[in-house]
Amino acid sequence: MKRLKIISFYNNEKVLIRKAISGHPAAQRAIYEKFSPKMLGVCRQYIRDLQYAEDVMINGFVKVFKNLDSFKHEGSFEGWIRQIMVRESISYLRKKQFVVFDDEIYEYNTPNQITISSPMDIEYIQKLIEICLKDIKWSLCFMR
Repeated sequence: MKRLKIISFYNNEKVLIRKAISGHPAAQRAIYEKFSPKMLGVCRQYIRDLQYAEDVMINGFVKVFKNLDSFKHEGSFEGWIRQIMVRESISYLRKKQFVVFDDEIYEYNTPNQITISSPMDIEYIQKLIEICLKDIKWSLCFMR
């Protein structure tokens, strides 16, 4: 009985990278399957939530494949990908600092029973609300 020998198509990382640059889907898939478990671990070091870490990792791989032709083969390919994942994770965390969810606002700013004793109090509160709304609009414009 003759045994079949299984030969890997992409023994050489440079060949794999060249094929992925040219848009070969199998080569891109091979890169993703080889490095995604480790890169998810890298993203999880920065982002505890698994779903967000996966999203960041996928966005990182999009950048990897867009910039694959800029890899100079001077260091390790895994290190190059790792650097992209770290930067992507830090970028995500920076963006997240500017996001405030409605639940958080409601949870921390629910007023206890407010008693308004005079019409002047109402006017004062309305002015405060207008000032706050202007600040919110200004900060939203600033974030863009």
